[in-house]
Amino acid sequence: MRFASLVVFLAACASGPAKIAFDGEATVTTHETTPLALQGFKALDKDGKPVESTEQPTFKVEPAEVATFDAATKQITPIADGEATVTATLGALTTTYKLVVGLPDEVKIDGAKSGDALKMGESLTLTAALLDRGNAIQGAAVTWESSDAAIATVDNGTVKPVAVGTVKIKATASGLSSEVELQVQEAAAGTAEAAPAAAGNAI
Repeated sequence: MRFASLVVFLAACASGPAKIAFDGEATVTTHETTPLALQGFKALDKDGKPVESTEQPTFKVEPAEVATFDAATKQITPIADGEATVTATLGALTTTYKLVVGLPDEVKIDGAKSGDALKMGESLTLTAALLDRGNAIQGAAVTWESSDAAIATVDNGTVKPVAVGTVKIKATASGLSSEVELQVQEAAAGTAEAAPAAAGNAI
């Protein structure tokens, strides 16, 4: 009985993997040039169970104009917009997944345009979106900056006037930025303090 079991075991090992597969999603999307780790890799028998292989897999990423692969670190570096195919090869077996690279090209500010007036006593909330060819990239972190905090301050997109003058409010995300120039003016005589001009600052 032990001999028979050993024969079955050796036969299974001799047959080798029936297929190979990556562990992650069939399509991976990135909006950054930060290197990405290669997905996990596994060899499987005909029943889909993991098996050991005496061979070492090889990997490649094509085209190199979109992303490159470092075999030493097992990392993929996105380079330009487009789609790349990540391929693993083990003997006669291959498997792939797709890498979609969409690098941001613009930061768009909404809620005001350059030249708009902001009255003393009012506040204005701006929103900003990081775009890839006109499409908003969800979850992008935006930082805000005032060119002159003595004229107006900005906190998470909310602008509050301090003194009459001209100020530029800048939004920055992923190394890109955009700005609007606001004219802070005296409040009209006899008017009460106004409510915020807009609300919300989510991308």
